[in-house]
Amino acid sequence: MGYRFYLASMDKKEFEEFTKMTSVQVYNKYTKDRNRETDESEMYIWLYDILKEEYPLWKYFDMLSDLEWVTVDKECLYSSFEESSFSYVTKEKFEELIEAYQDQTLEYYKSLLIKDKYDFSWEEYTDEKKLRRLIGHIESKIRAFDKHKFWGSKSHRFIVNMDKDSDNIVSSWEYEHGVFELVRIYKTFDWENKFMLIHWR
Repeated sequence: MGYRFYLASMDKKEFEEFTKMTSVQVYNKYTKDRNRETDESEMYIWLYDILKEEYPLWKYFDMLSDLEWVTVDKECLYSSFEESSFSYVTKEKFEELIEAYQDQTLEYYKSLLIKDKYDFSWEEYTDEKKLRRLIGHIESKIRAFDKHKFWGSKSHRFIVNMDKDSDNIVSSWEYEHGVFELVRIYKTFDWENKFMLIHWR
């Protein structure tokens, strides 16, 4: 599948402690293999094991301007740029991200009516290709809302996240659904005491 962008977070105090830790300390604190003895030369973990995942973004992502990527210099982290880098996302940048999701949704719905220009005329509905696109869109939405997923012993519709152990309200990555997840995060996130980050994996 290749790399995908994720929103993640970390407590600011914990992050400060993390930057001062040795690689062995980082590994011992965050590894999921705590019960396994590991030679120091084999102590490797992923950056995403250290961060709290907030929400997955699209695979091809260019919505935020002027992102500066920070590479974490820890020997225990897998060291390629994609695997050990992140970018800080301020509250203002997050607002920009929400606007971008709204814009993407709007552009998509406009494109269902008019292909190359925004000349809204009801005569466009007589175009056979556009009618097929509209029907295809409706069919895709029916499939999406008709999907079911199991949480625990119960089956729930896929779009709405009913998992009691998850803060997420939607399971879809589509812009028109994901924007509501971003607004939820924006309103509930502790911007004063935590860092919001974007990273690859």
